[in-house]
Amino acid sequence: MSWIFGGFSKNGKLDKIKIPFTPDIKYEKKDRVIYGTGESLIFFTSANNSFHLIAGSGLSEDLKLLDLQDWEHIINSGEDISNLNGHFMVISETSDGFQIINDQLGLRELFLYDNGNEVFFSSRLNWIINLIEFPTINHNFLNSLWNFENPLIYETLVDDVMLLGPGGKAKISKNGIEISNNVWQPEKKKSSIANVIESVSKIIDSIISKKGKVNLGLSGGMDSRSLVSLLLTYDKKFWETYTFGQKNNFDVKIANSIAKSFNFNHIHHDIKLFGADDTFGTWQDFVLETNCSSPANLYHELNYYKVLPKDEFFIDGGKGEYLRRGLSNRLAVLGKQALLDKNITNIKKYLQLPKPKIFNKDVVKKWKNIQNIQINNLITSMPDVNEIGIHNWVDIYNIRYRTANNNYPLQIRLDKIIPNLMPFIQPKVLNEVLNLPSAFRTKELVNRKILNRFPRLKLFPLARYNTIIPFQYNKYTSVIWGKIMRNFLKESSKNTEIFLELNKDYLLSRFSDSNFINSALYNKKLIKDTVQGYYKGKNKNVDFLLWWMTFDQWHQLFH
Repeated sequence: MSWIFGGFSKNGKLDKIKIPFTPDIKYEKKDRVIYGTGESLIFFTSANNSFHLIAGSGLSEDLKLLDLQDWEHIINSGEDISNLNGHFMVISETSDGFQIINDQLGLRELFLYDNGNEVFFSSRLNWIINLIEFPTINHNFLNSLWNFENPLIYETLVDDVMLLGPGGKAKISKNGIEISNNVWQPEKKKSSIANVIESVSKIIDSIISKKGKVNLGLSGGMDSRSLVSLLLTYDKKFWETYTFGQKNNFDVKIANSIAKSFNFNHIHHDIKLFGADDTFGTWQDFVLETNCSSPANLYHELNYYKVLPKDEFFIDGGKGEYLRRGLSNRLAVLGKQALLDKNITNIKKYLQLPKPKIFNKDVVKKWKNIQNIQINNLITSMPDVNEIGIHNWVDIYNIRYRTANNNYPLQIRLDKIIPNLMPFIQPKVLNEVLNLPSAFRTKELVNRKILNRFPRLKLFPLARYNTIIPFQYNKYTSVIWGKIMRNFLKESSKNTEIFLELNKDYLLSRFSDSNFINSALYNKKLIKDTVQGYYKGKNKNVDFLLWWMTFDQWHQLFH
């Protein structure tokens, strides 16, 4: 979505705001302001002199890429934008404030805060915290973020700071903030594999028609390879692929081999080892941008998008798991009966994926009752599993709480760097997919049908489960093969160890900081023993260090 920051005064005069970035877009009036910067922002002023800012990449209901002229027509004509595809945020000036609408799935998000006199909104949560005199941690959300595979509530890490949420519509006025949500779910219809392929093809065709060229992030997996199969029907001057990673990386090896075999334009961006003089910013910035949803060491790899050309359009196979029933399989198989029985205790076993135990006993005790309440509310808000089936239930759960609620910070970040889109995670595509028999998805029939167009693509193995898997294996035999092969052929990298070594002095120095010493949240002895033990070679608890240093950046904002 690129960076956005705005404010509105309820009393008619907005005090001067310190802008946390250098804006490319400025809109200022006595009682309201909007500032923005990034590659995925467009704006215009309508006939009635109202300002409109659009962030992200929108698609029409028939999957055509929307440009500025399209958005002007849609907004000026008063068309309903709630059924559009794509990921986007539309901020429109109204006579009494602002109206804000995001996409159906909540891939674009915004944080909103009302201090009584003024309302502020931003694409960065930490910028909102800086406006609060005494910010406090929202334990409901922290509990959900830290203990479950996906946060189960549409809230934020900060008390009183609101999240727009999927299918969101916010009205900002002298009355404060009013938010309503229309959360997406599929409509029953007749579907086919051909319908899915046609929908994805329409998106690619529209991007090439509008932009003249499309760039695909190619890995060694199934989903980006499926997109290659669709792109191979176009003249090679209209598309090319790119890959990030060190040369010995399985994804890189396979992607490079495919490109060489088919002789299409492919660029390999070699990811260098961590260095103290990293030119892509700091891990601290990354952690604050991504709201504690990703460990600190990922900043290095994800920042490589900055080497891509800013004036071109990019797609990838992200969220292709929905085509092949690839998420939360433990919940779908082992937790099936618990879901049918609505047994909260047993459901919890398959939703939990706790991060390291950095919090003290008092905090953990406070969380236990909250978890059951959140799971019960989840079950109540979701469609009945008996009506839609276990596989659709699990996929809708992931669409709502993983793709949207857990992954939106990375999408916001990427939108600041390059214009981009994920063809597989569009509501219209998902509606076709979830109306297919679940066996079609489990057997990966959509992907395999696409790849049948160029069968040679099936001769290359897949990079899966941290090893290499023969393409012919199905999902279940791949899991077994992966467990065996990791004993002989496992991808390894020293990047994480290098990253932690570079930050050794900083992490050890935290123990003498008053923010750590006076913390009411931390299990201080365990953290200190684990971190010091790691650097003395007594343990290899890498995840503990990564997640503690990730949360600790946020912890410092509250003190």
